[in-house]
Amino acid sequence: MKSSNQKSYYIFFIIILTVLITYLHYSTGLEAHALHSIYAELYYIPILLAAFFGLKAAISAYLFVSVLYLPFVFISWTKSLFLVDKILHLLFTGLFAFLAGFLIDQLRKYQEQMERDKIELQKLDKLKSSFLANVSHELRTPMTAITGYTDLLLDRVDGSLNEEQEKSLKKISSHSKNLMHLITDILDVSKMESGENLQLQLIEINLKSIIESVTSIFEARIKQKGLILTIDVNENMPSVYADEDRLNQILIHLVENAVKFTHKGHITVRANLSQRGIKQGESPIFAEVCIEDTGIGIEEENLNKIFDKFIQIDSSINRKYEGTGLGLYIAKMLVELHKCEIWVTSKHGEGSKFCFTLPLFSSA
Repeated sequence: MKSSNQKSYYIFFIIILTVLITYLHYSTGLEAHALHSIYAELYYIPILLAAFFGLKAAISAYLFVSVLYLPFVFISWTKSLFLVDKILHLLFTGLFAFLAGFLIDQLRKYQEQMERDKIELQKLDKLKSSFLANVSHELRTPMTAITGYTDLLLDRVDGSLNEEQEKSLKKISSHSKNLMHLITDILDVSKMESGENLQLQLIEINLKSIIESVTSIFEARIKQKGLILTIDVNENMPSVYADEDRLNQILIHLVENAVKFTHKGHITVRANLSQRGIKQGESPIFAEVCIEDTGIGIEEENLNKIFDKFIQIDSSINRKYEGTGLGLYIAKMLVELHKCEIWVTSKHGEGSKFCFTLPLFSSA
């Protein structure tokens, strides 16, 4: 199709040029010098064709113009100096057209190769995501068994435990749950990237209850670090319309992030009506949840990549903070799955504030 189109352009160009030359020769009384000037201008046509269609178009046009132009040069002028000047003009114009066409051809080849590489990388990325999803599924079964049997032993179903045995089993249980949490994160990311839709079960949810439930998970760690936890939810806050499990995940990732990077001070979880997405005087359509801490904060240049996957701001080999860098990425994906938004404000050394919106429940 592309070759056929180019041939059409060439034929059209030849017809127009032939008509023009015939007109100049037989229908005007132009002097030789003026006629030569018009011929000379025709040499810009190969350059233009080179810019649009590449090297082949430039060569074809250049050769055709030359066939028309060379006889005129030899017949119209006999002074050698003048003749050499015009031939040099012809050659340099041709060289420029060839160079432009060659560069355009190379650029197109490079763009085509980039497009092929992009498609190949997308295929490999989907294969990787599919592999991770399958592996994660396979890992969950034995991990569920390990966690379940450990909890049974801690419940003394097989007899009493001494202090050391209980301590060891608690460590096994803790690490198993952390590993299960990681597997779940990888599975979610794999589903998102492989194109598998994560279905939301949207229901009416009491925001205060779910915030209190999530923060209770971190009470021991917060107490151990000597932090103050505050929950501030608007008394008149209506229910939100969200997936309960996914909302749990979002809050867990954000609160866990705050606890991890805060060593003194406080962590505050606030929920209020949001003014986003409405005009002045209109009723709110979103709730706004913010997790604010007095932790290490984030440098300004890192704010725009904090929600990227596998990002660890502390990327040194002996980094102080553990983690895969998936938590905030997953939180962002899950918020966007609710067709809402998430953002962060922070000042390095003073703390961070992560906020996201959720749609308010409407009985209409």
